[in-house]
Amino acid sequence: MNGSDRTARLERAEQRLASLDVERKDLEVRARYLRTDNLSRDLLEERARVVLGYSDPRDYVIRTLTPAQRAAAGHSAARRS
Repeated sequence: MNGSDRTARLERAEQRLASLDVERKDLEVRARYLRTDNLSRDLLEERARVVLGYSDPRDYVIRTLTPAQRAAAGHSAARRS
């Protein structure tokens, strides 16, 4: 492994570390709000709805296709043509 390979590998590792650090900080904040002494009802309700697949009747729900669903829709549309 030459010097430029090591430098590129180090840069990728540092970028990954920075990304993981941001994610960790976000999770720490979320965990803090889920503790009983500092429970955020809104955050708890939001997480429960996401996990259980429910939405509030007052919410606007926008459904999007996943890439796999988009590909399948494209195949079925091509067959109809």
